[in-house]
Amino acid sequence: MDTDYEKAAFAARLNEICDDMKVPPKGQARQTTLANIFGITQKGVRKWLEGEGYPSIDMARRIAMWADIHFEWLMTGRGPKWINEAPGEGMQSGQDRAKSGNLVQNVSPAPDIKGRIPLISYVQAGAWNEAVDIYEPGYAERWLPFLKNNGEKTFALRVDGDSMTAPYGKSYPAGCIVFVDPERRAPISGERIIAKLEGSNQVTFKVFVEDAGHRWLKPLNPQHPPVLEPFRVVGTVIGKWEDD
Repeated sequence: MDTDYEKAAFAARLNEICDDMKVPPKGQARQTTLANIFGITQKGVRKWLEGEGYPSIDMARRIAMWADIHFEWLMTGRGPKWINEAPGEGMQSGQDRAKSGNLVQNVSPAPDIKGRIPLISYVQAGAWNEAVDIYEPGYAERWLPFLKNNGEKTFALRVDGDSMTAPYGKSYPAGCIVFVDPERRAPISGERIIAKLEGSNQVTFKVFVEDAGHRWLKPLNPQHPPVLEPFRVVGTVIGKWEDD
């Protein structure tokens, strides 16, 4: 892979993936975003995107893992693009191997991943109404798989503190990550939400409770008191992500 044509073809595939992943449009914004994600210089990214060079093999594998695409497709354009696509000719899928007895199948098919969700800060979440573009360079700390049933503006937050650590049942310990749909701002009682307290910059993750016309925020940890101050709903929590 050393001709100008091959470099240009690689750049086209990388830009195609960036479009799929909703990375900002071509130019400096895209370069800066990828540089932040992969911890490299903007100059290096520019060479990849403009057909002037290639990433190292290790970096290319990181890009493929980030985008859930096949490494071979990224580097050569051959074979299926997405990891969850049907395998190409001569390739055997994990499901086929399991049926043939080569594997013991103890997992279900993975969710249909459509892109990436930005992991942002509570400060950024609290300013959601004023935010113009959550995909601007440097906005996300990290990008997580975007499932097909999520809203297009879904973002992720890392849980801080132990107020949502439950003694039993579903729990959200400090450090885990929740997915938030900001288009769902009319939660029903019992749903988990992200809320911003009125008159302050404080943003919190709690259970939404509504009864007899009164609304308040309830922690799952009984050692924490309920939040009775007025608040506005930033979004409804629709899932949880925990790293291995």
